[in-house]
Amino acid sequence: PNRDFLWLYMNQHGMLDSSIVTYRTGFPGSVTDNYSEMVYKHFGSKPSWPYVSENLDPTWEPFAEVKNTISFYIPWNIYKQTKYSVICETISIENDFFFSEKVMKVLYGQRVFVHLGARGFLKHLHTLGFQTFGDIIDESYDTEPSNLVRWQRACDQMQALSKMDYQLVYDKVRSRLEHNHRHLHNICNHLGQHELLRRFIPSEILA
Repeated sequence: PNRDFLWLYMNQHGMLDSSIVTYRTGFPGSVTDNYSEMVYKHFGSKPSWPYVSENLDPTWEPFAEVKNTISFYIPWNIYKQTKYSVICETISIENDFFFSEKVMKVLYGQRVFVHLGARGFLKHLHTLGFQTFGDIIDESYDTEPSNLVRWQRACDQMQALSKMDYQLVYDKVRSRLEHNHRHLHNICNHLGQHELLRRFIPSEILA
């Protein structure tokens, strides 16, 4: 439902043309709640699905064949073409914290991001020692108990970011992006998962 919400929000606000958005088939899963229907009612329409942005050059994909296993690889070439990221976590409602490859990729890739998911996600990241961007955007969306309102407020911050001077934003947050990169690297070393990272991250990037 959060991915439906994001697509519909971006379509409503004319943001799809300036973004790289993929919303594909081929990623097995199921919806276990009625929030998608609530999202459709909220916008008065359904998303165009499947959807692959015309802005996406297929050569930027980590692999020519796109399967659900591609999610474990950092899309470095796509990152080079874009300024910010939106995390649409699999678990997106209530207060569940799911630290998956989605957030790991933006932390390791030193990305400024907005999170579209469960309540308290950013708070949990802070508890783990990561830093986010509450001085750049209004991250109080993270505490909003209503799922639809929280996603709306998160999308509003995504739109606010898109209107900011990209270079000024990154100059201000560069040190914390580097911190997040190092901190994730150290956590993975501590957990004995360095070899797993090495499999999925190019050697020239993995320090």
